[in-house]
Amino acid sequence: MTIALDDTIVAIASAPDPAPRGVIRLSGESLSAVLQAAFPESGGALGSISARPSSLPAALPIGENQTLPGRLLVWPTTRSYTRQPSAEFHTLGAPVLLQLGVEALCRAGARLARPGEFTLRAFLAGRIDLTQAEAVLGLIDAESESAFQTALRQSSGGLALPFAHLRDELVDLLAELEATLDFIDQDIEFISRAALVNKLKATEHAASRLRGQISNRRELAKPVTVVLAGAPNAGKSSLFNRIAGDDLAIISPEAGTTRDALRCRIRQAGTFWELFDTAGLEDKRASQEFQREPESFKPEDSLAAVSAAAQTQTATRLDAADILIWCVPASEVEATAAGGTIPALRQSTQLLQVATKLDELTTASLPPGWLGTSSATGQGVELLVARVSELAAQAGLSGGEVMPATAVRCAEQVQSMVEALARSRQAAEEGWGEELVAAELRVALDNLGQIAGTVYNDEILGRIFSRFCIGK
Repeated sequence: MTIALDDTIVAIASAPDPAPRGVIRLSGESLSAVLQAAFPESGGALGSISARPSSLPAALPIGENQTLPGRLLVWPTTRSYTRQPSAEFHTLGAPVLLQLGVEALCRAGARLARPGEFTLRAFLAGRIDLTQAEAVLGLIDAESESAFQTALRQSSGGLALPFAHLRDELVDLLAELEATLDFIDQDIEFISRAALVNKLKATEHAASRLRGQISNRRELAKPVTVVLAGAPNAGKSSLFNRIAGDDLAIISPEAGTTRDALRCRIRQAGTFWELFDTAGLEDKRASQEFQREPESFKPEDSLAAVSAAAQTQTATRLDAADILIWCVPASEVEATAAGGTIPALRQSTQLLQVATKLDELTTASLPPGWLGTSSATGQGVELLVARVSELAAQAGLSGGEVMPATAVRCAEQVQSMVEALARSRQAAEEGWGEELVAAELRVALDNLGQIAGTVYNDEILGRIFSRFCIGK
């Protein structure tokens, strides 16, 4: 990608939907000239801005003798997000007006920003490192509270600070080794062999801890998967519609109505999860010997083929479930609890046993651990949703402290860094020459630089920042 830092860029920085307020952002060395040309009525006030951030009322001419009223916030020095003179124009949040405002600022000398260019400039200026830049994207894309909190921690230096500390330790250690090499003829030792080994062990331990932090991640960008399953006509589709708040699933007293796995997205109590309705499991497949291979089906007609495909699709959803809602009609719960079986699940899958059609019983006594619901009256549905949200929050919070995109990008470099430090420590323990120990430390530092972004190339930056939206 071509990196240009001198020109002044502009973009809409607020959400694309209509709102009471919208924000247009600018950054660049020629900001003052652009603002003077774009806001002629505020020229005197703008000219008096020196080194302090300022806020002033302003009106932006957008053509046809019309102006866009608002407030102009100006950071005239390098004390800004991009470490360049920057400004924001806060005005009415109508998308068409914001677009006209951007066009007016472009006529005044600004250039439309490329995706992620504001954050790219912050990175290149040393304002943030590459892990923090990726966290900015995570904050924008977060679809759950847990994903947002992970991105927020990383953007605040959750990875940048320990990586920076590790880099300082390695640079100091390398400096001591190279000083020893410079005076090797004079037999001057700047660090003893024992101290060198101890420091290398400490840095290797710190690097291994960071590797574990990165590898023990969960795809937080992906919502928690919640699957409704059970025998045919167990009330799954009715419950699905009740939770979704719409008649998405076809309901019929005839068993086997559901063929496709329907899906809806639920936001509840700060959590975000996907709910799937599945075809009813046939009795022969609702056992711990549940076979999932489509080859085991031998349909003799098209209806049987459709049924077989539905069973396979249900099995796939069960394999991927983070939370399984196992549905049984309330009238059958006693028999199910006494000896009924549930398909084998992943060890990490959370199970909720739910008695449906509670309204069809005059009296209902459920075994411990069961939740009772009625899709017709809504009884117990709110409690079920709250319980699912609680489990979904726990599943999200177990994901660790690292954005998935960062973890994927850094995995190879972190592993190479740990291996280089291990070789360096081994060389020191076995009494090899300082030049060999130093060479491995340089390899570790190079990998660390690629993680934080002190060592980068245009291809890497293009791959990361092209995923940003314009204005960030």
